[in-house]
This record gives sequence, C-alpha cells and structure tokens, in this order.
Amino acid sequence: KNTLCIKNLFVTTKRFFICRRGIIKSMNLINSIKTKRGFRRNTALSKLLDIPQNGRVLDVSCGTGELLKILSEKPGSAELYGSDISKVAIEQASKNVPKANFINSAADNLPFEPQFFDVIICAMALHHYKAPDKIMAELSRIIKNGGTLYLLDVTPAGPFTQRVYNFFGCYEKYHFEKFYTQTDIAGLTLAQNFSFIKETPLNNIPRLRLLEFKKL
Repeated sequence: KNTLCIKNLFVTTKRFFICRRGIIKSMNLINSIKTKRGFRRNTALSKLLDIPQNGRVLDVSCGTGELLKILSEKPGSAELYGSDISKVAIEQASKNVPKANFINSAADNLPFEPQFFDVIICAMALHHYKAPDKIMAELSRIIKNGGTLYLLDVTPAGPFTQRVYNFFGCYEKYHFEKFYTQTDIAGLTLAQNFSFIKETPLNNIPRLRLLEFKKL
C-alpha cells in the first residue's frame, strides 16, 4: 500500500512539472509574439510620423520606450521625451534609450511648460485612460499651436463593434477602460482645439488606426 501511494505521488508530481513546463513554454511563446507584434507595429508607426528637425517630441504613456528607441536611431536632431505612470517602465526605458529624456508621471498631470512640444504621440494607450478628456486637455496645454498629435489605437467602426471589442478587452496586464470609436475620439480632440487631419489604417482585425490632428 505504501509503495502504491509513493508511486501515485511520483506520477502526480511528474505530471505537475510537465504541465508547469508546458504553461511556461506557452507563456514564453505568447510574450514572444507580443514583443514581435509590438516591434512591427512601432516600426510601421515610426515611418508614418513627421518629426521636425530640432523639434521636441513626446511619447506619452511610452512604456519601456520601444518606439522612442526606433526614433532615436533615425537621422535627425529632435529632442525625444517619454512619460509613463509606471516607475518600473520608465527605469527600463531610460536604460533602453539613453538619448531620450524620461519622466515618471501620470498623463493628465505632466511637468512641462505650456506649448513645449512640436509633436505628441499617444500609441496604444487611450483605451487604458479612465478620464481621456482630462488627458486631452493636458496634451492640448503642452503642445504648440500648429503642433501635431498622433493617436494610435484600436478604433471600432461603430457602437456594435465597440461593444464586441470592449467585451474581449485587451491582452495587456494594465487597467483596461474601453476602446473608443473615431466619433468618440473626434469629440475628445475637438473639445481641446485639435483639428482632424487624416486617418491611416495599420490593421483591420483588430481595426487599428493612426489618427493625426493639428493643434489650432
């Protein structure tokens, strides 16, 4: 009887470690796919941005600075800045992109002077914000008149697909608020004196769009 118990315990333990190994491999694969997908998206995005010579550029909610790293490797002399609410992310970003300036700060309370930036980029962050109207007001405060705001996010075409997208949410571990339609975003930006310039599709499933605005 004791021998049988020991044998069963051994089999159960072996199955546990096999299962654990399988889960770890699956998670590593998922993380690898996320990383590659993020790199491809940021590479594509970087080619669509019009960065002025000697201009100041802010990547708000920049995470660990992947987009700024790509921008820092391009020819030009723009001043690059990144902000994020996560102290850990900002510490990693500072190591990843030593040429850029990083600030640990919430997006609705940024420590910059009025009309400081020529370009502001908000990539894959809008759906995390609880109060996007306050954040748009802050971005409007720190961007120059005539400056360019780039918003990249999943933008459902209408209320029905918005409900579907919001039901599934996003795969990231951070707080998810909601995906906003282009109509929602138009209302948020227009209220802060941003004029819509153009829309560039980056993906159709999910519906990923780069929206460009000019500060009036």
